[in-house]
Amino acid sequence: MPPGQRFGLALLLWVIGIMGVVAVSVGLELFTNVDLDNPSIGWIVLLQTPIWVAFLGGMRFARRFNLNWRHQLAWRIRRSDIALGLGVGVALQVVVNLMYWGILTLFDGADADDVAEPARELAENVVSPLEILALVLLAVVMAPLVEELLFRGLIQGAISDKFGHLLGVGASSVLFGLSHFQGIQLPALILVGIANGLLVWKTKRIGPAFWSHLSFNGVTTLILTL
Repeated sequence: MPPGQRFGLALLLWVIGIMGVVAVSVGLELFTNVDLDNPSIGWIVLLQTPIWVAFLGGMRFARRFNLNWRHQLAWRIRRSDIALGLGVGVALQVVVNLMYWGILTLFDGADADDVAEPARELAENVVSPLEILALVLLAVVMAPLVEELLFRGLIQGAISDKFGHLLGVGASSVLFGLSHFQGIQLPALILVGIANGLLVWKTKRIGPAFWSHLSFNGVTTLILTL
């Protein structure tokens, strides 16, 4: 599948996923009493499901149109990727915390609570073991898998093949950051995107980036649920 088609596929799957989330949200508001301003983790997982189905199902279907997962998505994972990725993810946590300590020190008006607010809101209603399991499924497993396939696999791969690896890593990292719609967290998200993008570029495998993303999100989840 040519680079232009892969990039278009990424945008199409993103739009379909978002439309699915909107449809589920409207359905919940019309037919249930769910408070979508403060939903439980179970409802959040349900709301994310259309995105997972769109990305994973759409990329699997695209195999029929010559999307080669191994070569065009770097879909390869080795045992050595686990240690490499986990180490990079933990290191990114340290770097991000140091970076925001510097930012908050430099700008006295910045509030440290604003940095952790999205993740804290996600975890604040998690109480039971089943809810913790749902949070781990959402934040530590599925989000890294889907986002790495989309941003490092489809988008970075397509841009790199067309314009070179540096632009591929940079552009996909910015798009990765912007897709979360979180202003104060944007520098950290772009940094994570660059680190994971470099891992894919240098190893030619998505495995290290997935484990790095899993480790980064896992540390945050662990801190919030303790």
